[in-house]
Amino acid sequence: MTDEELYCEQMRDLFLTAGWKNIVVELQGLIEDCESIHSVSTLEQLHYNKGMLSVAASILRLPADIEMSELEEEEYVH
Repeated sequence: MTDEELYCEQMRDLFLTAGWKNIVVELQGLIEDCESIHSVSTLEQLHYNKGMLSVAASILRLPADIEMSELEEEEYVH
């Protein structure tokens, strides 16, 4: 098993845990809070919220990114 395969397997295991599901719920709440225009009173707050949204989206995209990585690996091997 390659390092990439091991990494993908460990990530898939992570996505099945209750802890991961809790993280998803927390990040979805964060996204809702940061997307509201009512929470922005300064330009700095706007930039902060944009950064938080970017990070949250990156984390929530991990399962799809791992799946894509595995598909690309399969295509490369075959």
